[in-house]
Amino acid sequence: IQISFKNGKTDVVLKLSILKLPVKKSASRKPVFKNSEKKRILKAVLDIFEKLRKKAIIEKLKISCVQADPDPYVAVMRYNILNAVAGSALQFVEKRFKIREKSVYLDYSGRLQETETEIYFGISIRVVWLLHPGFHVGRVIFKILADRRSEQRSKRWKTNSAT
Repeated sequence: IQISFKNGKTDVVLKLSILKLPVKKSASRKPVFKNSEKKRILKAVLDIFEKLRKKAIIEKLKISCVQADPDPYVAVMRYNILNAVAGSALQFVEKRFKIREKSVYLDYSGRLQETETEIYFGISIRVVWLLHPGFHVGRVIFKILADRRSEQRSKRWKTNSAT
């Protein structure tokens, strides 16, 4: 790690050196998935994200926005658009997530020159649920590979017993 100071700012540069070892090239044994297998994996990923969504809790959701414009008509029009979008978006979020504390402040101002926006949210989730997607998808891939292996064995057994 190299740290340098320039014009009162701190620049952090990370340099890594990787050893290059000679690798013996052989036939690739990477599993190539069929479309049906890819669908199973995608379904597993979507299922796990749905479970993750149900387990996540939004502890605090705070949205504050003040629409500003020197022309009051434009400020009110922007406020109306923001109010409609925020209302629809909040309904969507409330249906999808558990929200413990919610605070929404929308306003308009003819005095301010720039729109002020602040969005804050805190999500709590158990650490196990952060690791769970990888394990679940890995289990599905392992099952696909095991099914493929058993199919190969049964084909081999049929051809050997037929002769």
